[in-house]
Amino acid sequence: MNLKNIKTRLLFYYSIVITLILSIFSTILIIQFYKQNIKTVDNQLLTVINEINYNQHFYTPFDDEEFLIQNFSIVIYQYKNGTFHKISSNQSKIDIKNFVHLDKGKYQSFTTKNEIRVIRYRSDKNENITIEVATTLKDKVKPAMVHLKDILMILIPILLILSIIAGYFIIKSSLYPVKKAIDEVKDIESHNLNKRISTLSANDEIEELIITFNFMLDKLDDSFSKIKRFSNDVSHELKTPLTIIRGEIELGLRKDRTNDEYKDILKSTLEETKSLQELINSLLFLSKSNNKEIEQQFTDVELDDIITEVITQNKKLIETKNIKFYFHHFENITVQGHSLLLKILIGNIIQNSLKYSHKNSIIDISLTSRKLVIKDYGVGIKVEDLKNIFDRFYRVDNARSGSGNGLGLSIVKSIANIHNFVLDVKREYENYTLFTIYFKGEKF
Repeated sequence: MNLKNIKTRLLFYYSIVITLILSIFSTILIIQFYKQNIKTVDNQLLTVINEINYNQHFYTPFDDEEFLIQNFSIVIYQYKNGTFHKISSNQSKIDIKNFVHLDKGKYQSFTTKNEIRVIRYRSDKNENITIEVATTLKDKVKPAMVHLKDILMILIPILLILSIIAGYFIIKSSLYPVKKAIDEVKDIESHNLNKRISTLSANDEIEELIITFNFMLDKLDDSFSKIKRFSNDVSHELKTPLTIIRGEIELGLRKDRTNDEYKDILKSTLEETKSLQELINSLLFLSKSNNKEIEQQFTDVELDDIITEVITQNKKLIETKNIKFYFHHFENITVQGHSLLLKILIGNIIQNSLKYSHKNSIIDISLTSRKLVIKDYGVGIKVEDLKNIFDRFYRVDNARSGSGNGLGLSIVKSIANIHNFVLDVKREYENYTLFTIYFKGEKF
């Protein structure tokens, strides 16, 4: 028997339990049946005692045929001079021991080793008289007990076999949804992760297991799709800067060039290398952005200092485009967070604002205890692009995409989620873009 199979194991344990139950039932039935038969015999013996006591046949021999036919042994004892004396008997062959002195009107009943049932009664009519009536159980109880045991010997195995057969079909029927689910799971592979296990609306533990498994498949399918899309996008994004770098190097090696031309080639290669490095760093961050260990590194971070530092780092671009910053309600705000990640978050938004602002324009910044607002007056965002701007590698039309890799705002979204911040974007195409970061996890 292969007990590794759950169906076989359940049937095996079920058979053991049924066998124990039937055995206990049979034992209790035999005991109760025996007690009931003894009670019946006792009633017969008491009837004889009551008749003798009522008629007071204490000193006359008992040769009545009725008593003899029913195989009753009747003995009358008289208590005299401290001992019991037999004064009358209908049968003297039955040897009864265990004689005890009884109180007036009291009974004593017992069964001897040779299966004789005895009741003694001290007469309430004459306290010196004790009536003893006995009968053998071999003829009155034993045949019935043997008959009952014969019936049980036949009936119990039949009930056991029928119970096991019924249990087999019940277990098979109960585990059918599991078998069906296993067969369907075997058909699910990487190319059809959108397939789901069918449910039977049984509202039981198996149904709950199937629903949980389908939920797991949903998450697995989503993750697998993201990985597939991620790998495709990465290969595409990496290809562009590498192609440019290769082209610049090949161009420089075709012929001898002046120092200024080599410098221009090196500058162009350096810019693409920086872009490539930025892309790789962004990809590394995105691969770890769901790590909860980041939350363990939270400290008190002063946001006003980070904003000032980011603006200083982008001084060259600010001067090139002649952009001015106007600060409204710029308070000294401290939040719990990861300082480097918050610098990336604010840095990406400000860098986007600088890239897409018109020359000689302004950028408004407002910092309060509730929110950070950054508004640029530039190319804006089209309404159809707004819902996708936080997706990885999503880039809007050429007017706004520039030389970015489509990862900046997705990183901003990831960092905001880690810090339980809420991002809100308002825009008007070719007019302005307004980013709002709510620090309390809700809009105010």
